[in-house]
Amino acid sequence: MKLGTIVKGAEIGKEGWKRYENFIWQACVACGVEQWIPYRQSRNKTFTGYCTSCLARRKRDRHAYGRGNRHPHWKGGQTKDKGYVHILLSPDDPYFPMASKSKRRVFEHRLVMAKHLGRCLKPYPLEVVHHIDGNRRNNKIDNLELIGSHTHNQITFLTNRVEALESRVTQLEAENVLLRVGGELIECSQGGSKPYRTRQ
Repeated sequence: MKLGTIVKGAEIGKEGWKRYENFIWQACVACGVEQWIPYRQSRNKTFTGYCTSCLARRKRDRHAYGRGNRHPHWKGGQTKDKGYVHILLSPDDPYFPMASKSKRRVFEHRLVMAKHLGRCLKPYPLEVVHHIDGNRRNNKIDNLELIGSHTHNQITFLTNRVEALESRVTQLEAENVLLRVGGELIECSQGGSKPYRTRQ
């Protein structure tokens, strides 16, 4: 059979709905074994060109490298989620008790503070590591402070409130500029100080 030949499934003994599907005669890119492959599958972006046994062998070899720094795609154990950096710890690490049980990861800012203090930190509600500048990826020790949960909640609330008020002030200043440009500011007759545009 010539490579690239396209036939209907019924011609090669396929049954059911596959009888109406087109098949192409192709060779595996690794071992050279020739076989019938669904034509639409051969046109798919994810199609590798391997036969099923070669594809299974590749998957098995990929997992044979192992986990962690033994894997060829190892990126240092760092992952990022919601602005925070997570570090993968090995079970023999002295700070491993701080890591989550399922993923064996710890927040980088908590790990930096623990190394600075020379001990493991207490769980989250008891000891909280706060980013002073608000940047979750700036995990230098001079940007971190160890505080209690109640204090951290107060700081977070006040910081968010100040940001909201600053945004509102900026918005009001912009509206004030627009009112000055559009017309003359006049005091309300009721004694209020709310400006409005005059008719022209």
